[in-house]
Amino acid sequence: MPRRPRVTAWFTALIVAAASLALLGVRGLSNDAERVEERLRGQSMALARAVAEAVEASARELQPDGVERLALRASSDGSWASERTAWLSQDGPTPYMRDQVDALERDGQLGELRRKLGEWTDRSDSPGIVAWALATTAAVERRAGDSDRARAALTRLIAEHPLAADERGLPRALAARWSLSELDGHPLEALESVTRDLLEARESLEPATLAVLAQLALDTLCARDSARCAELTELDQQRQFSRRLRSSWRQGISNWLASGAPRGRAWFELAADPLVASHQTEYALLRASATAEGYDVVALRGAALAQAALARAEIAAWQELGFGACIVDGAGRTLAGAPLELDADTVSERLPAPFDAYTVRSRSLDIESARSAARQRLWTTVALALAVLAAAVLAAWLGIRALEREARAAHQREQFVAAVTHELKAPLASIRLLAELLEQGGVSEAKVREFGARTVTEADRLSRLISSVLEMARLDGGGAPREREEVLLRQLALETLRQFEPVALDKQIRVQLHPCDESLQVLASRDALGSALFELLTNASKYGGRSDIELAIEPRGERVVLAVLDRGPGVPKAEFERIFEPFQRLGDELTREQPGVGLGLALVRKVAQSHGGDARCVAREGGGSRFEIELPRAVKETV
Repeated sequence: MPRRPRVTAWFTALIVAAASLALLGVRGLSNDAERVEERLRGQSMALARAVAEAVEASARELQPDGVERLALRASSDGSWASERTAWLSQDGPTPYMRDQVDALERDGQLGELRRKLGEWTDRSDSPGIVAWALATTAAVERRAGDSDRARAALTRLIAEHPLAADERGLPRALAARWSLSELDGHPLEALESVTRDLLEARESLEPATLAVLAQLALDTLCARDSARCAELTELDQQRQFSRRLRSSWRQGISNWLASGAPRGRAWFELAADPLVASHQTEYALLRASATAEGYDVVALRGAALAQAALARAEIAAWQELGFGACIVDGAGRTLAGAPLELDADTVSERLPAPFDAYTVRSRSLDIESARSAARQRLWTTVALALAVLAAAVLAAWLGIRALEREARAAHQREQFVAAVTHELKAPLASIRLLAELLEQGGVSEAKVREFGARTVTEADRLSRLISSVLEMARLDGGGAPREREEVLLRQLALETLRQFEPVALDKQIRVQLHPCDESLQVLASRDALGSALFELLTNASKYGGRSDIELAIEPRGERVVLAVLDRGPGVPKAEFERIFEPFQRLGDELTREQPGVGLGLALVRKVAQSHGGDARCVAREGGGSRFEIELPRAVKETV
């Protein structure tokens, strides 16, 4: 088969070309997906720059109205010009007075202590001492368990000395109100009032003691009424922002105001207030306008500026295109926009000074869907490429197999023609030779009978060969089945044995028919089935090694088996099926000792299959082969 290498090379080239095109397509789609991701990240970076420009523009255009703000009043030197409560730190008690109180209370001289405190509360020359004596009297009486005396001292302190403060600056009246609220079990209205006043007092940056007391009051109120707690908490947070703003003025606002507040705005960092637990830095955009008393300063929170920047039309257009942006502070808190976590697809851009405390985060919100679509296109292309490659490989394999079958069939036809030619020549040559001998005359009568018998044998051999070839061609061509009849198998076997007897005598072998049920019958063509059985006997005589042949007829359920057995060398198991293919013979055609064209067993199987059965070869115990024809059993009708 010389064409196979050339065809294989062509198919291999086709597969390599298809694989190369598929690889180029997959590579191109992969590059396209990377370019899409790079383009979306580049657009995210452009959005971040646009947000930075929007912050600058918003800082120039943002108006105080409608924005969370804190209005203050400042003078040109930067000092605070708003009204504030002036807590008076009047003259207080001497150390000797404090020591006397401590000594009398320690010695349990409550009467003498009350007398001394009474003298001090009646003094008119020193309000500070009076306020101290009243606060001390309330504390002593509470420890002594006399709530009425303590309540009376606190009430007098609140009424007569509302602006008194101790040496630390702590307003005594506020502390007295808190103590009085405690004595009364913290009535809700009184608790809210004193808490509100404590928070307002803390707005004036009084000592930490006041902050502690104010926080204690707020916590107590929160435990009683969540709504009032939320209101006062928000108020306190606004005042904390105010205190931080004023504490930051010394960092630059004085010069800004003194220079006329150019452009009416400035950006200042607010120092963290030590009274605030979070200690987080905040930022404000300040605006100022001149008044008769100084400057009206408005502080806009950084969150308001960030929200105004993201609300601009040029940023909203990006959002409509599927991009998102947010502005975060130095602590990572989102001031404006939907929060975006930092990942490989998020672009982070720090804003320029003076807004460098803020960072813009932006990304394409559709990048995952774009990546998924690109991945789907890639895998679809890969699947199609693999399908094309598989189809190409399958087509190549089928093509090569078809060419191999064609070449094998051509080779078999050549062998068949050679074998048929040889098989036809042999009987014709014998018949011609015998006829020439008879023509020459001088042959004895016995020889004439011998030559006649041999001529008949050779003619039968020639006839069987031609019949086999024609029958195989008819069956392969889908010819109509021969007329069938009920055939008794034992009778058919005896008839076939009589036909085979000359071959057996010539081969010097004996054929034995096993006892069987004479009623076993099949619906078949007598001639075709007899020819098939004759072929099995002939095959056994050729390859059985001159051993005796056995013929068995056996029922097998709804079927019946015609079996021809021999004790020859047998057939290799791998050849059980191949020997039933047309033109297939064991060994090389030039070295085979037995004549034939390889159609006998193929014809046997074709005949069996045309009758609804099959033919097979199995190994026989003790050596040899067993060839079977299995057919459907015909049940004899009874009347």
